Amino acid sequence: IMLKEFDEKFVDIYTYSNGEIKVDMQYAKAKIPSSIQTAYVRETVAKKLIEAKKMLPKGFTFEIFDAWRPYEVQLGLFNNYRKEIIKNTAVVMTEEELNKKVCEFVSFPDKSKQVSYVHSTGGAVDITILDSNGNKLNMGTEFDDFSEKSYTAWYEQNESDELIRNNRRLLHNILCECGSTNYP
Repeated sequence: IMLKEFDEKFVDIYTYSNGEIKVDMQYAKAKIPSSIQTAYVRETVAKKLIEAKKMLPKGFTFEIFDAWRPYEVQLGLFNNYRKEIIKNTAVVMTEEELNKKVCEFVSFPDKSKQVSYVHSTGGAVDITILDSNGNKLNMGTEFDDFSEKSYTAWYEQNESDELIRNNRRLLHNILCECGSTNYP
């Protein structure tokens, strides 16, 4: 597809990679309104992911949980997480403080090209690694874990689980070596 606001072609990463990069779109699976089942990314992102896959141990691959997402999905995620924080926080916050807290894990759903949420560009993916048997490597958290353990450096600084730390290092290092940027 070609989204009119972008100059670069978007591709379905599963098809583009000839099925080598797996897709398990979590928001569609959870039946989030307006979510989609196809992992669309910019073509340059697809090329980088295919390059990165070649660097994984033999038989391993990537699995994409989320890629480009419609504005309505982002708005829903933002509002739902905002409600959850209000419900579970005893501290009264200003609107600015509350939105800052939400934005720690969920980008503000802005339609502006200058400050748009990261998944609006087709340049962001939520990703993990599958081993040669199709099992997800243990990264220490589940998809959309909104806790400090989801921070990239958490297992470097706070936990002694060497397996999780090494799995995270593998994912981080390979993707960065191919020119990707990590969202810490």
